[in-house]
Amino acid sequence: MQHPQAADRTVTRFYVDDYLDSVDTESEGRELVNSLNSLLTAGRFHLTKWTSTSERVLQDISPEDRCDETRDLDLDDEAQWKKTLGVHWCVQDDQFRFKVRIVKGENTKRSILSSASAVFSPLGILASFTIRAKRIIQKIWPGGWDWDEVITDA
Repeated sequence: MQHPQAADRTVTRFYVDDYLDSVDTESEGRELVNSLNSLLTAGRFHLTKWTSTSERVLQDISPEDRCDETRDLDLDDEAQWKKTLGVHWCVQDDQFRFKVRIVKGENTKRSILSSASAVFSPLGILASFTIRAKRIIQKIWPGGWDWDEVITDA
């Protein structure tokens, strides 16, 4: 049985060469894996590095097509984190983690822009943080500071 939205999902769920998706049930996940593989095989594409929170879904994927770390995945073990598009995903708990690098030292236009640009949230989960950082940049940009000049009050 074909997943009804498989073709649409290939357009909306690919990010460069990574496919990211979520479904509500294991049976829908298994159906989607099979449909995507069938659809993409017809176009001579082959998806690899599969991972899932469901052991049953992973059983439908050949071991050589699974993500290296999930070939022998035991979901009862400690959390295993995967990284894609700057987002860390815990397979076991289905949670996201973001790493924010705080640049120590003085606040300059360069360091503030670097810190704000280092946070990547493609799903918009960190929008409340990234918007504040972008507003700070908007505020200091017209101030005329050089790239490495310490910004004392903005």
